[in-house]
Amino acid sequence: MTVKGSPHHDGAGDGSPAWPPTPIGRVAAPLRDQVLDVVRQGILDFQLRPGQRLIERELMEQLGVSRATVREVVARLESEGLVTTIPQRGAIVTVLTVPEAADIYEMRVALEALAVKHFVERATPQQVKDIRATFDLLAAIPESESSTVERCGPRTPSTGSCSTARPARRSPRR
Repeated sequence: MTVKGSPHHDGAGDGSPAWPPTPIGRVAAPLRDQVLDVVRQGILDFQLRPGQRLIERELMEQLGVSRATVREVVARLESEGLVTTIPQRGAIVTVLTVPEAADIYEMRVALEALAVKHFVERATPQQVKDIRATFDLLAAIPESESSTVERCGPRTPSTGSCSTARPARRSPRR
């Protein structure tokens, strides 16, 4: 069995995009943290799909790290709920059940409402102006282009780069 995106994966299956091998560069952050960030982002971006097996040897080869580092990262991701270890099978990307997903969205609603409340109480006039400008940009996007926004998120005004946020499309309200 192989991880999608590995040189040994045949590409058959669910048609999901292959996870590109990403050797880890050497920077000031501990290697384990760098690997953790890369694999976590691969899961969150659905490059590693729910239910997909995470094979140690292939992760080692793709990321250019030791087995110990891969094991530490998998254990950490398991503690975060992103990976599930199945006895006699190994680690897989966690598959959420419908009730688990509903619980997550319920928590998000409460946290987002709290974030809005705090923003309203604490925002500077410039921050209000910036968020209004971002809202106006999003509201002006034609529905035909909304799939790009949902996949990429809005471009940040300062850098023009793709944001990791994925805002829900809502009708404009003022």
